[in-house]
Amino acid sequence: MKDMITSGQVDAFANVVADATRKSTREELNALEKAGHLNAVNMQSVIASGDRIAFAVAETVKGKLREFASGIFGCLKLISTGKKVMIGATNGTEILATANDVFKYIDPDFKNWGCDEAEETTPETPVEVYELTENASYRKVYGRFGQNLDRLRLTTPQIKKFFETEADNWLREDGWAIYHFLFKVGNNKFFVAYAYRYEDGFRRVHVRPFSGEYVWGAGTRTRFVFPQL
Repeated sequence: MKDMITSGQVDAFANVVADATRKSTREELNALEKAGHLNAVNMQSVIASGDRIAFAVAETVKGKLREFASGIFGCLKLISTGKKVMIGATNGTEILATANDVFKYIDPDFKNWGCDEAEETTPETPVEVYELTENASYRKVYGRFGQNLDRLRLTTPQIKKFFETEADNWLREDGWAIYHFLFKVGNNKFFVAYAYRYEDGFRRVHVRPFSGEYVWGAGTRTRFVFPQL
């Protein structure tokens, strides 16, 4: 039988949420006042709607709790729970466009779309691995986290490093898998690298613009790899 959570743990978590809510509420009220959207008069209307805002906040907290407790985040399921998954440090030059030592086939669009430049160096980075559970486009998958895309991306050297050290650890039961990784070129051009690791060990990697509307089927049980949030 699993150990029961204690009242102290419950209270500690509730206090963290309450403190964060209080802080963000004050920051937003101050920002609205500074922008001229809030004053002593219409603040009374805001106060009067407090119960509705509190209800919305409570529902959001409940939803997030269900996600983290179950490991299911919309169209994704976390499959690396309790595992330490690390990508080693990179020097920024081990890009996918020239990763012939790892992949037998490399999509020429890495070069055609300018995804073949050296990137920033990166330290050892913890990541999480998810499995697709519903049909979804990239916008649906990455939008589910409510995060700036920069927080969800890796560099192409990190993607190569993951495939060197971790790809074989997250295969489907039938011995193969497709992995997806968000990366960025320049200041604001986002792409997704998707790489296959077949049962016989053959590996190939492709690239698509993040803005594409292609929908991946849940039947592939494709993996998505994110920096640990």
